[in-house]
Amino acid sequence: MQERSPKGKPKARPLELHPVEVEGRSLFLVRDPLEIMEGQALVPPEVALLLQFMDGTRTPVELALRFALETGRTLPTSTVERLVEDLDKGLFLEGERFEEAFARVVREFRDSPLRPAALAGKSYPADEEELARLLEGILETGPSDLSPSDRPPLGLVAPHIDLDRGGKVYGTAYRHLQAAPPAETFVLLGTSHSGGSSPLIPTRKDFETPLGKVEADQEFLDALYPALGEEALREEFLHRNEHSLEFQVLFLQAIFPDRPFRIVPLLTGALPAGEEGTPRGRPEVEGPLSALMEEAARRPGRVTFIAGADLAHLGPRFGGEKPLGKEDLADLERKDRATLELVASGRAEDFYRDVAGDGNARNVCGLSPVYILLRCLEGRPGRILDYAQAAEEDGSQVVSFGALIFGSPG
Repeated sequence: MQERSPKGKPKARPLELHPVEVEGRSLFLVRDPLEIMEGQALVPPEVALLLQFMDGTRTPVELALRFALETGRTLPTSTVERLVEDLDKGLFLEGERFEEAFARVVREFRDSPLRPAALAGKSYPADEEELARLLEGILETGPSDLSPSDRPPLGLVAPHIDLDRGGKVYGTAYRHLQAAPPAETFVLLGTSHSGGSSPLIPTRKDFETPLGKVEADQEFLDALYPALGEEALREEFLHRNEHSLEFQVLFLQAIFPDRPFRIVPLLTGALPAGEEGTPRGRPEVEGPLSALMEEAARRPGRVTFIAGADLAHLGPRFGGEKPLGKEDLADLERKDRATLELVASGRAEDFYRDVAGDGNARNVCGLSPVYILLRCLEGRPGRILDYAQAAEEDGSQVVSFGALIFGSPG
């Protein structure tokens, strides 16, 4: 739960502000990572600036003064007071209104028997037949001459970018999975884009999509829960709107429409580094990982790990200083492919150091799920299947992603 703001000293919530141009006007797009606010908001630069000053230490009088010092323009205190009230109503600020809205969202998700399809009708069609056609079209972009396998793969790394931009790489990844018998249980590891302080954040809820319901493996989860800790269980609500697992479920339904399987839905949160520069050895990481590995080991040949993970996020859209050119994209591909080689070699610690060693300058959002997948596969090598970049022509942003598969048990 967020702390309350000091009375009379507003404190902005941790929101994402991105500069945009709308009909010739410079504005800021505000996104709530927790998605407690409904939709997205546009605010003028003056409001974005004041939000940065609202750290819980300044009164409206002091905010008006700081604004004047920064801009050379005066702003009446009464205007700041009205703005604070409007921002509070809009859930931009910490305080009682936000706490009540937050508690309501958590309660509603906790009481729901299912994890509903959060992105249906937004990122993909809500109509079953239309969605099935879309997924089939994506799968057709993947290879069609794969030799059938007699065992489920040990692991798969697939994108979690939106289906339109990631289509071909999704197709490649899931066509390879389709060529093998389905595992009884798929352990889904996905980036938690809304944060999370726990390495593994579970939910027991079955996932519902326009293609039907996919059951969670309750026996597997029973074995995990004691090792995850109370904070991980409190963070279950982060599954509510997270797309990194939802997209994987869709493709599993598409490639195995008539063959039963279950899932273990796990979002991945913080993975703090220890003395060796990686999470290895930290008890808050090793406890959950050991439980996950032990339960999978009890089911040899019947479990496949899937990491829904993208790579880099660069450009002004993600805080970069200047638009990206062709040389920037070529340099990014070189670095990404070197990273993917580490993943394919099964070297979890080297992969972590490669990404995090420079402070994660590429903003690789798939660090946690891929690291956990590699740890669970205990050094077994994989194979790079595909790589792509989704770059805007104006150089404002690029997101990169790849696909890898890890072979069957020997």
